[in-house]
Amino acid sequence: MRVYYTRPLLRIVEGTDDTLFVKGRLGQETTADVETRLKELPKEVVTLFNFSTTEDETIDYASDPIVYMPDEFTFFLDVESLGRLAREVLIQALPMDASIWETKHVPIAELWLGGQDEVLGKDGRALLKQTMREVWALPVRGKVFVLDDASLRSHARRLGAPDAIREAGGVVHKEVSPACDYYATDRQEAAKTALREGAKQVIDTLTLTVMVGSRD
Repeated sequence: MRVYYTRPLLRIVEGTDDTLFVKGRLGQETTADVETRLKELPKEVVTLFNFSTTEDETIDYASDPIVYMPDEFTFFLDVESLGRLAREVLIQALPMDASIWETKHVPIAELWLGGQDEVLGKDGRALLKQTMREVWALPVRGKVFVLDDASLRSHARRLGAPDAIREAGGVVHKEVSPACDYYATDRQEAAKTALREGAKQVIDTLTLTVMVGSRD
């Protein structure tokens, strides 16, 4: 899947636009069955993202995909309630959400974040990267992470996540306490327990990957 970052993303990050358009091209022609499955993509994006955010900072609305024959689709997300950092997390996570969907359904050949607008060139990508990096390091460096081992099913992720957190400036603990800044899990019950035991914020394992998996 090739991912294209388009000019409207700069306005999304800056907070001057609250509607994030996503457009994709499938690796096969659309059928009635595929069209039905496509409706799950924005729902999954919202479910994964809202699991990781506070109650007052969630995606407000996701439209159903509009399908353009033979193989294109588009939908939009209302991100008015999201602050700058949350918008950055969403932009970073969207390609992974799409990858999860395509492994269960059909391949996605291309994904345009921001819609099929002007694709950011080298300078535009550098500006977007610089703009996002200014805030991106703030919630990671010097923070305490507790990893839910039951959620880190991938052997590679289980081995790599602690090192990535340390490299990003975080500290890995094995137990939840009021000193815990982030508890990473994809299990709702584990999340509730961690919050009761003093974790300041719960994030899912996908967001953990986004936050510390790559510092480039």
